[in-house]
Amino acid sequence: MKSLNMKRDWLYQKYILEKMSTYEIASIYKYSQKAVYNWLIKFGIKPRTKSQAQILLPRRYNKPIKIHLLGYVLEFRPSHPNGDKHGYVLQHRLVMEKYLGRHLSSEEVIHHKNEMVYDNKIENLELFNSKREHLAFHLKKANRIK
Repeated sequence: MKSLNMKRDWLYQKYILEKMSTYEIASIYKYSQKAVYNWLIKFGIKPRTKSQAQILLPRRYNKPIKIHLLGYVLEFRPSHPNGDKHGYVLQHRLVMEKYLGRHLSSEEVIHHKNEMVYDNKIENLELFNSKREHLAFHLKKANRIK
């Protein structure tokens, strides 16, 4: 099923009957969420609204999380010093903080090695000391590709 030949019946089973999210389907088969969304549209399967998707999240994950428009996973941590005004923190930052045993500074940037921003396993994360360092990494990588 890794090829881009997604099967309608399989997608219908996972998305509608099993109530899996586009995030979960994408992470299983290493697709982007956008690709899964496009397959839903192509097969005439009506995507959930954002509010419908949010209703499923707490039950499925047993913790309050949200998916950012760009695909980042946020966890509700109202007591975290770096939470947003609603109490959410980017999950990849929480994973790195747990690994390092300390809070990250606002200057530090987490890079997703496989570029799948919802894949927050520690082996997929890399810490940069600044936005500048992270940008330099991407520019160097882009120059190697050319």
